[in-house]
Amino acid sequence: MAIRAWVTPYRPTGTTAERDIVVPRSSTPRSSPATARALPCDASPGWARSMRARTPQQQPRQQPWRLGLPVAARHLIGLATPWLCAGCGRPDEAWCAECTAHLAGPAFAHQPRPAPDGLPLIRSTARYAGPARAAIVAWKDHGRRDVALPLAQALAISLVQAFEEIPSDRTIAVVPVPSSQASRRRRGEDVLLRVAHLAVRVLPRDLSARALVLGVLSHERIPRDQSGLNARERRGNMDHALRCVRAPAPGTPVILVDDVVTTGATLAESARALRDAGAEVAAAATIAATQRRRD
Repeated sequence: MAIRAWVTPYRPTGTTAERDIVVPRSSTPRSSPATARALPCDASPGWARSMRARTPQQQPRQQPWRLGLPVAARHLIGLATPWLCAGCGRPDEAWCAECTAHLAGPAFAHQPRPAPDGLPLIRSTARYAGPARAAIVAWKDHGRRDVALPLAQALAISLVQAFEEIPSDRTIAVVPVPSSQASRRRRGEDVLLRVAHLAVRVLPRDLSARALVLGVLSHERIPRDQSGLNARERRGNMDHALRCVRAPAPGTPVILVDDVVTTGATLAESARALRDAGAEVAAAATIAATQRRRD
């Protein structure tokens, strides 16, 4: 069954020095000219398909003097300090057409094996490999905030399918997995919370109107770094590591969001903390899923 989403096409125009993606806001509804324009697409976005049809060499490139002074200046600066695609390292593009296709969906159901107790149904948009992995690492660990929007678009694709598990007349709480205080200090913000807000903004209007992003999870204790741990060690590492500081309103279904799911231990612990606070966890959505040997 075709899944329809609204995704804002990503057209990179800045350098790696541009750390923040600004989505215009307005006091008027989404029809306001000040609001970022959204285009309809299915789970494999049409704008991504149209870009796949042409190689990056065939993509139209404008001359700097036709782009206006600020953009032209960035292009001229790029001659001295070239900027690279966060997914594949292609020069002179922050996010290229080929890498766009890797995050174009469609979303798929993912269930780690063995699945930890209490793990909700997970929807993911990409496999955690290649350009998707490189983009997430660059976004989280190397300050590439210029890829926040394409990652948010990928998260929105999986959110659309997760929303299908919930009756259409209910408000939905979108709850991101929290970053640790050390991570927030190092990165300057909770990067996943910001991408969750961006993802809700690019959803179809009917879904976006029902979605409410809530940062209600916090760390009860700081777990060890999960990298290098097996599934059993990850479950033990995350056991009762989180707490819900403010439960969503009674009867509000929750969709958990994370950037990557590997063993599902973090999502299962997040769901446990929410359920202990009386919340109803309906599903989970991630940008990417790790393909493990047993999968």
